Amino acid sequence: MVSAHQIIAGCRPAFLSACLCLTLAAQQVIFCADSARASETRTDLEKIFSDEEFSSHAETQRRIEIYLKSHPNNADILGLKGRYLTTNGRAREAEPIFRKALAIAPANYRILGGMSFCQIELKNYAAAYEYASKANALKLLDPINVLPDNNMIENMVRLAHLLHRKGDVPALEKQLQQGKLGLAARNFREQGVLDQSLAVLDKLLKEDNKLAYAHLLRGVVYNNKSEHQKAIKDFDAVIALQPTMTTAYYLRGDSYFELGNKAKALESWKQSLNVQPAGYPGLIAFAYTAMTGRFREHFEPKDEQVLNRADVYYLCGVAESDLRHYAEAAKDYGECIAADPGEYKAYFSRAVMNERLNHPDLVMSDLNQAIKLNNRYIDALFERAKLNEKKHENVLAMADYNRVIAFNPGDLGALILRAELAVRLKNYEQALADYTKAINLSPTEDDPLMGRAKVYTLQGRYDNALTDYKKAMKLNPQDKGVVLDAIAHVEKLKKGGAVSVR
Repeated sequence: MVSAHQIIAGCRPAFLSACLCLTLAAQQVIFCADSARASETRTDLEKIFSDEEFSSHAETQRRIEIYLKSHPNNADILGLKGRYLTTNGRAREAEPIFRKALAIAPANYRILGGMSFCQIELKNYAAAYEYASKANALKLLDPINVLPDNNMIENMVRLAHLLHRKGDVPALEKQLQQGKLGLAARNFREQGVLDQSLAVLDKLLKEDNKLAYAHLLRGVVYNNKSEHQKAIKDFDAVIALQPTMTTAYYLRGDSYFELGNKAKALESWKQSLNVQPAGYPGLIAFAYTAMTGRFREHFEPKDEQVLNRADVYYLCGVAESDLRHYAEAAKDYGECIAADPGEYKAYFSRAVMNERLNHPDLVMSDLNQAIKLNNRYIDALFERAKLNEKKHENVLAMADYNRVIAFNPGDLGALILRAELAVRLKNYEQALADYTKAINLSPTEDDPLMGRAKVYTLQGRYDNALTDYKKAMKLNPQDKGVVLDAIAHVEKLKKGGAVSVR
């Protein structure tokens, strides 16, 4: 029997790379905490979930405390607070935090694992093994930690030896070996060595076809290889094994979308919204979001690896729009906004749907809100300018065109539209300047030449007008008849000395 003084708790580095150490006689028994991949996201809650070294970040700890003041029963955040306390040598303070979290969510894999680490720190090894065993028995993946907790399994192997439960060791060691192969397959995928990743995953699934994480990762690799039908089969397998795995529904929808089956994509994304994940209920997917091989313009540059409910509602709106279900799309863009009021692109997309549904007042309201959230949002400024023109609010329209061009001086369409508006406002010098800049930006386009020719005609500068019309006709011979009519009109005006324009 080993006496208590022979078991020594060891190092406590930061949460996601921590090793809780035990020394047993001459044998060193090391207990490891878990790891995750980080992604900077928009909301404080998602920053808490995804902070790579959160125990060393005072700002993240501040967010945790602030969040718990308004959401004292969020089990996931309580669990993270418990882990922070444990890895900073405050396991006795962490224990009641974990107990509260487990009372709220007794089947939360992450909280059970955290409580196990806490009990190791407190040298309650039998309790540590019990909590880890409960976590391991769940075989549940959550949207953030889609691979098994290899460090927890390593701890279980060491605890099994320590507690003389050597009969448990072979199964645990096999599980640990499988988990390490899964990690290797993921690393191969992230390095772009897709065939090597597939070879490892095929081997894993040949040994055990019920490894949900292996099916999930293999589906991702197939998506990367554009073999979307194969990917869908693997995501179906994940869902059959664990119906609460929201990431699989999302990825399956993405595969269908890539195949052009918008209806099936929509169905799968809707399903992801209607299931309760094993943990982190605000998230649909983490880390696998950007693994499908295509970039979605909707996601902010620093949000590519996090998919929340707002994002999925947005994707549903995209599919519904493509299917011409405009009312349904407008509704889902609204759900996106309700889930994340900062989603300025959702306001714009809903405005587009309301325009198609002939709700002009709703269009303007959404465009205004999108611009309020992002005053450099060119698409929304551009559309609001056009809408104001339709309403004969020319001063407001001109102000928006001015902003678009100030933010993006090379916007050819905005320059031409501002020039056309300037003509209507009889500001011919402005119109000439814009048309000339548009011609310089795109010398092969005939539209700005045609526009400038009309302004020259209005100013009585007929030779300049004829020169531009002739250049336009060379650029676009298909419009030769129209241009010849315009030339004839200018030549008639030139002979008669009148100033007019058609």
